[in-house]
Amino acid sequence: MTVAKFFLFLILLFGIGCQKKSSVAREPRLRLALVKDPLTLDPRKNSDPMSCQVISLLFEGLTKLDADGNPSLALAKSLSISEDKLTYTFKLKNSLWSDGHKLRAQDFEYSWLSLLNPNFPSLNAYFLFCIKNAYQAKKGLEDLDRVGVVAVDDETLVIRLERPCPYFLKTLAFCTFFPVPKHRLEKDTNFFQKKNSELISNGPFILDSWKQNNQLILKKNPHYLDQQEITLQHIHFSILPDAYTRLNLFQKEKLDFLGGFTTPIPIDALESLKKSPNYYSKALAGTICCFFNTRTFPFNNTHIRKAFFYSIDRPDIATYLDPCSLSPAYGLIPSILNKQSSKLLPEGSKELAQNHLKLGLKELGIQKKDLNHLTFSYFTYSSNGLIAQELQHSWQKNLGISIRLEALDIKVFLSKINKKNFHFCLMSILAQYNDPYNYLERFISAESSKNYSSFENAKYQNLLLILNECRDENSRLKLITKAESLLLSDLPFGPLFHCSNTYLKQSYINEPNISAISLIDFSRVRFD
Repeated sequence: MTVAKFFLFLILLFGIGCQKKSSVAREPRLRLALVKDPLTLDPRKNSDPMSCQVISLLFEGLTKLDADGNPSLALAKSLSISEDKLTYTFKLKNSLWSDGHKLRAQDFEYSWLSLLNPNFPSLNAYFLFCIKNAYQAKKGLEDLDRVGVVAVDDETLVIRLERPCPYFLKTLAFCTFFPVPKHRLEKDTNFFQKKNSELISNGPFILDSWKQNNQLILKKNPHYLDQQEITLQHIHFSILPDAYTRLNLFQKEKLDFLGGFTTPIPIDALESLKKSPNYYSKALAGTICCFFNTRTFPFNNTHIRKAFFYSIDRPDIATYLDPCSLSPAYGLIPSILNKQSSKLLPEGSKELAQNHLKLGLKELGIQKKDLNHLTFSYFTYSSNGLIAQELQHSWQKNLGISIRLEALDIKVFLSKINKKNFHFCLMSILAQYNDPYNYLERFISAESSKNYSSFENAKYQNLLLILNECRDENSRLKLITKAESLLLSDLPFGPLFHCSNTYLKQSYINEPNISAISLIDFSRVRFD
């Protein structure tokens, strides 16, 4: 930490510790921050935490999740499920878009089918592949009108699945499944490029204005279905990349809430902030991983991958960097999602790493000096840079290999790893729905959009097919552990840490509902 940041840190700690409840009357306006601008406000294209957070305030879907990750009906007023668990029939509530037009079942049909168009760019299209013919349609192997999504009439939406899906209602609460206004998009294909109140949505808030790299303002949606539950009139998001600036503004009561993936708190402040009554934390369904590009030399070799991973002392790094929100990972799926989680990976050690390195060098017919050209990529966010430096140090110390670090803007980083134009990288896996399968499904195919390692294994694919047919919960959990073990056996990526999110909340607001997948429902925040 620089000297300037150290003194700022001391001032902030003193200020937060001495805060008193403000007696100033406040208008119902919530002041928040984002690290960066959202990449999109189109639910179908959502792929980053900033976009997801804002979209979840602008739009609403058929279901929603409570703090424990359990689904309940939102836009749907009733649901019937066929005996074979393959057909879901939703009856919609009488609700409106923010321009006053009726929200219809056809909006859902239009949204999901457009997302499944082979030419439509979406990293999350695979969420819909449990729907009949959805996968084939996205691959261009089946017509879109044969996908199992049908608006029978304005109020009735029928969904037919490829197979029973016990977590289906949970997935419907995620942004990817939100409707879009068909009546506007058919007239204006650039609809989601708008940065003002012309943008139509159906959630508790609508977009008021958006100034890139400055601020994004939402205002209460007068046509929202449950608007009587919303007391906030405005939500102001300031775009603030620097964590110390955000903490300073919070201390001055110019921000009402900090924390999570959208506004992480400086990690070197966390230990002292734990003493503040404003502080709290919550376990997150998230895992930070080191992804190896298995299509690229030298990480096409299993022993080389294991050498790099086992040279990392995960417990030591977690304790040194951020014991408040990082815990060493011994598997991919965090325990918050997996009731039978177990230790699937051993501790790292210099001896174990060097044994694998020796085997890998022999199999590839190379020398250790041939690995000094490798680049480890990460995007500039929160503690990513500090974690990358610790990994770089581990590889130098335990393997004697010098690795170059590459810090990138998130847009450039995502483009790079999606094109598989990298050696290895730091990337988090965040659950989008509250079920372990969310972690496993992204590795079904080497071509999956979020399978950054390009891993593919026929035994793994067959095991997931068996898992999808399983009806017994205990048997299902055992199959999940078996699939996870198989996935990690060749180590196409190395799980480093499971995460908890830390938060600071001003005393004059109530605690918002935070789901296990780290979505924060700010819409029901109230001021004392």
